[in-house]
Amino acid sequence: ATSATDAVLAVSDEGMPAPTDASERAAVAAPAADGTAPTPCRRSKRAFRSVLGVPGAGAAGGMAAALLALGAQLVPGVEAVLDLVNFDGACVSSDVVITGEGHMDEQSAGGKTPVGVAHRAKHLHKPVIALVGGRAENLESVYQEGVDLVLPVVRHPMTLEEALSESEAHANIACAGEAAIRAYLMGRAPR
Repeated sequence: ATSATDAVLAVSDEGMPAPTDASERAAVAAPAADGTAPTPCRRSKRAFRSVLGVPGAGAAGGMAAALLALGAQLVPGVEAVLDLVNFDGACVSSDVVITGEGHMDEQSAGGKTPVGVAHRAKHLHKPVIALVGGRAENLESVYQEGVDLVLPVVRHPMTLEEALSESEAHANIACAGEAAIRAYLMGRAPR
């Protein structure tokens, strides 16, 4: 249940431009964080407004549209989550950023989490490696968005059920992680 002091934040990535720097992200998040964003419980003189055509308003069955009509602010989901976990602070002291996705393809370049992570990492001049369950043949659009290397995690042919078993998943991720770090170190080796 919400109280009169709760802020509503509608979160979606669908077709939304990401804030480009920390000050812009802070400006987007500030009304929700400090409680000044309108909420459904606050009585205000705002009238409901049309949200037709607002990017991201149709996500999650129209939940974002309903929240927008009530005065919420819509921000890209990956940006909100990265801010919540202090991604930039952790990234500053990192040498490489490793992200992941079940299947990397051209749609991944349109705002999915690995590309959101890559955008933020690139602002801090960090290389980005994506570990994936599967990948499309052509990933040029993903590379253009800041992902430097895409590594599939499956070590050998196996069924999906096998790949998702705890022992195989652990072994697959361990081997893919080793390959990612070796690729990173290879790029740093003196020639």
